[in-house]
Amino acid sequence: MAKPFISHDGADENGVRAQVWVQVGTGTITAVEHQDDEAKQNAMVVIRSDHSAVKRPIKGWVSKKDPVYEAVVAAAGSGREVEYRIESQRKQGVDRATPITELRADTETAGATTISILAGLDGVLTREAVTNPAEDPQAGGRIPAPREGAAVEAGAQAQTWPMSVDRMLSALATARRTGLPGGVADAAAAMALAAGATAQQVQEAGFTPQSPSEQAPPRRAHAQEAAPHIRFNSDHRVNLGSYAVQAAFSAEQVAAEILAAAEQRVFDAHNAAVRSGAVTGEPMVAPVPVDLSQAAGLARVLLALSDRVQVGAYGGGLPDRMANSHTRARFLVFDAVRSRNPVPFGQGPAARQAWMDAVVTEGVQRFRTLAVVSQEVADIPQPGESRPQPQERPRQRGGAVPPAAEGADGAAKGADVVDAEVVEPADGGSSSAGNGPAGSGAPGSTEGESTGGTGGGTGGGTGGGTGRVAGERRTAPRPPAKGEEGFEAPAAPLVKRFAALASRAGFTPKPHGPVSAYLSDKFGVDSARHVHGPALEALVSWYEQREDGVAAFRRHVLALAAADGSERASA
Repeated sequence: MAKPFISHDGADENGVRAQVWVQVGTGTITAVEHQDDEAKQNAMVVIRSDHSAVKRPIKGWVSKKDPVYEAVVAAAGSGREVEYRIESQRKQGVDRATPITELRADTETAGATTISILAGLDGVLTREAVTNPAEDPQAGGRIPAPREGAAVEAGAQAQTWPMSVDRMLSALATARRTGLPGGVADAAAAMALAAGATAQQVQEAGFTPQSPSEQAPPRRAHAQEAAPHIRFNSDHRVNLGSYAVQAAFSAEQVAAEILAAAEQRVFDAHNAAVRSGAVTGEPMVAPVPVDLSQAAGLARVLLALSDRVQVGAYGGGLPDRMANSHTRARFLVFDAVRSRNPVPFGQGPAARQAWMDAVVTEGVQRFRTLAVVSQEVADIPQPGESRPQPQERPRQRGGAVPPAAEGADGAAKGADVVDAEVVEPADGGSSSAGNGPAGSGAPGSTEGESTGGTGGGTGGGTGGGTGRVAGERRTAPRPPAKGEEGFEAPAAPLVKRFAALASRAGFTPKPHGPVSAYLSDKFGVDSARHVHGPALEALVSWYEQREDGVAAFRRHVLALAAADGSERASA
């Protein structure tokens, strides 16, 4: 690195040439800041100098529209050594007669009055350069006299540095390898010839490696990949990491599995026919491999069906493969074609159309049904009802389960045995399905214990109980708490809704208070922030949807507090 020096820009209308602080040297571009920010027209180039005395990075601005910018990005990607030229120019409105040393007297003054510009890279000046490299001092601080015919008029800008054959050939090689516009490469070739390079050297520059630093393969500067929820990158090309591209990948995977299964069925059927003598010929050694072009074609069909399910579930609109709802639609389509509606290979257009309509109809119906289910809130257990310990089996109230009424054909449904809310045993209930009287369909049961089963007994006497016991309430498995697998933290607005509910009910949040005890009893935690998000949403929504929700919440909390007090007193 040469010692920084003072040069001058072009003369203004008064003939004044303002001083400019110039730094030249070699180093490595470590960063190009604001490269991917489309809102900014300029980028900050950060250079690590090769000179051991320079401890801080050297920085300079460059326009993204400058022809040199692509070379800057390429150099940053390759990590090769570059020759740089940085100019500290005065900002607009600063007195041009003020010495540059005064403007750079301290950091605050320099920041207010000057701006650092990347003026050149590898012998090529940027559009923002204002100094003439021909006026740079030589070693020892000597300034050469103007040569005959040189542009010495005020403000003249010579687009060359002190020329040498090696430097000009290196600049030409850089221009060609980084894909700079043809005009830049032609200018670099002319400069190399003017410096004394041979025609063969100019012709081979950039194509024949000339130094170890130039042996890396050429790299094209690509825009950084956008976030997955953005369809296109900043260069307007498809974002290969987007959700839409992932949709195509998942569809092709399912299509390949379906085709492989079809080929396996053909393989098995053929070999079975050969073994049985139904057909003559040799058995197949292996199934026919999946044709990837066929997989891509079937993937297109699966995505089109998913589009229709998504739009149909919403009742209109346009498909959006970037949306989460399309992920749900694909799940429904994939599930349908894997099981209930297999692809009709080898059939005519009418059969294929019927198949597609069936898949879409089922998908839309399932989607809408599940959307309704997602908004249904389970009954909140009433305080004061029995709450069995996790390891205990709840005892039946009121004797054995009564037999179901006998139907015309002797069939009875276990779900009709009792209508009261029940508590399922902590271990999932017994799975006994006893034999009741012939034709009664009553589930077999043991005195004092609930009975399990699948429901829907038959007249032959094989009853299936529901595991429900009269007078008991139903408890679902406790949702995961904070720190447990599957836990989803509730959003801040949801926590505020719960706090507002408690406040309207007359409770002040405090440790070991009635609200904390209520949460601990239901969820095993004493703070709403530690409750599984979906579980807290269901709880709050249930109370919010009731006309007496606030009063009901207060009753439940106070009843639980009273019950816990009674238990402690009896203990």
